Amino acid sequence: MKLTRPILIVVGLALAVALGANLPSKPKQRERLVVNPLPSINVQDRIWWKQTEKIDKLSLTPQQREEMDSLLQRFLTFQPDPGGRLGARESFVNALKEGDWDGARAGAESLAGFSAGPIQRTGELMIGAIRVLTPEQRDALVEHFPELLERQWVRQPRGRRTPAVEVSQPAQEP
Repeated sequence: MKLTRPILIVVGLALAVALGANLPSKPKQRERLVVNPLPSINVQDRIWWKQTEKIDKLSLTPQQREEMDSLLQRFLTFQPDPGGRLGARESFVNALKEGDWDGARAGAESLAGFSAGPIQRTGELMIGAIRVLTPEQRDALVEHFPELLERQWVRQPRGRRTPAVEVSQPAQEP
């Protein structure tokens, strides 16, 4: 007799019942747990010029911090044209399909511009905020907090991200 998977399942269940196991009336349902990969962190509260240690060491004035806040607000509210990237991608692909190499190169350059945009805006935010500092404050920043100049202050999401990802987890027994 050949043991198939359904037969093994039935035999396993019969053995479990014989040994006193309680079978659930329904199979366990898997509930959906929503996890946000990019938790809502108020960047404006966590940015370095709002941190007491940095305010004190650099002697930042309220006016300087307000100007930096304004730069950050402009950075955060910038909305790129969503159709521009799609149009550039479509032009690039069509040029490739048609064998239009010059058109494909132009499309590739246009796509590269969309990829460089977030990096350029981040650089402009950093330049603007550092320009607000006096030469003495800038020297103190370099001396006490050099890591601030070596990393991005605000991370840009890469590619299309959905606001939440569903993760399956077994349902809890009541």
